[in-house]
Amino acid sequence: MILILSWFVLVYDIIILENGWLAVARQATFYQKGREDMAGTKEYIRELREYIEERSSFQRLGEYQQPYPIGDALRAPAAPADMDDYIEEKRKKAFRKLLFDLIDRSGLTDPQIYKRAGLDRRHFSKIRSQTAYRPQKNTVIALILALKLDVDDAEELLETGGYSLSYSETFDLIIRFCLENGIYNLFQVNEFLDHYRLKPLI
Repeated sequence: MILILSWFVLVYDIIILENGWLAVARQATFYQKGREDMAGTKEYIRELREYIEERSSFQRLGEYQQPYPIGDALRAPAAPADMDDYIEEKRKKAFRKLLFDLIDRSGLTDPQIYKRAGLDRRHFSKIRSQTAYRPQKNTVIALILALKLDVDDAEELLETGGYSLSYSETFDLIIRFCLENGIYNLFQVNEFLDHYRLKPLI
């Protein structure tokens, strides 16, 4: 009778990463000898599989955590205590609020403004009624011309809309020139733009 021997080595490493912590559970090595022990080995494997699944559950991770906070460097720093004060102090009016304050200050009616700006009533109504709507830069500039704003007020209104007048773009320099020289006629501004082969405002 020949007895056949066989060896089984099972090594399981569980590495679980959750909430910035590293948990390592290295589970056992089993040695089973002899073909007659195969049934017992299968039972061990079944139990080991259940053991691993149980301990790899994130719901029970806290029971096996090691004090190794590897995620601390990646966590966002807390906001300074004076952040809210800074935001409140620096916040400016929203575009829509500033625009209609300027219109009220001008003493002009809505139709007078949107006709001067070359806009139709529907578009202007959208600007007035939809708080989240932000018109394009050319539309804002057309409204600036209709209101005959100076450079400071024009730049403030553009800024609240997320725009600016740069010193590196020909288009912006033409608009700045017109504001500094009191040129507010839309058709004349478009002629200047056309002279430099640029698209008209409206």
